Amino acid sequence: LISESINTLKHSLIEEAIIVSLVIIVFLLHFRSALIPILTLPIALAISFIPMYYLNVSSNIMSLGGLALAIGVLVDAAIVMIENIVRRAKKLAIKRQIAGEGRGIRASDLIESTTQEFKEQEDLPNTTNPDDWAKISGKKGERIVYVRTISSLGKDQAPLGGRAIERVATGQYL
Repeated sequence: LISESINTLKHSLIEEAIIVSLVIIVFLLHFRSALIPILTLPIALAISFIPMYYLNVSSNIMSLGGLALAIGVLVDAAIVMIENIVRRAKKLAIKRQIAGEGRGIRASDLIESTTQEFKEQEDLPNTTNPDDWAKISGKKGERIVYVRTISSLGKDQAPLGGRAIERVATGQYL
């Protein structure tokens, strides 16, 4: 029973690796760019078992499920970052060609575009706090403390003063 479960797991992992590789290739539409996440993700997954071993974390359903979720996040981030780096490198190559300095993407274009991408990612907050994201967008989110209507119509259709609305949870963002 145990050896059959291990064989099923091996078969499933191979299928998953093939499907993820195909998805990466389809999204990037460039085989050489797709090789980066295809080769690094299994290495990252294998390395993640080292701390698990030393911290005595067993490879149960919960920890393997967490690793599966992490793989999804890593694949998503890898696709987006590589696509941005390739796009930047193409722009640099086009600018260089317009300037008459040669054709094609060079290693210097890739290095420069990778540096630009990482600098851009450093500026983003590693949080879900709306205040931090509001600073990036240049807007300040204000917390709702009290809500009241601006005006209401009386029986004779003349505007009256507003009334308080009691059922508003404070601390929400506009």
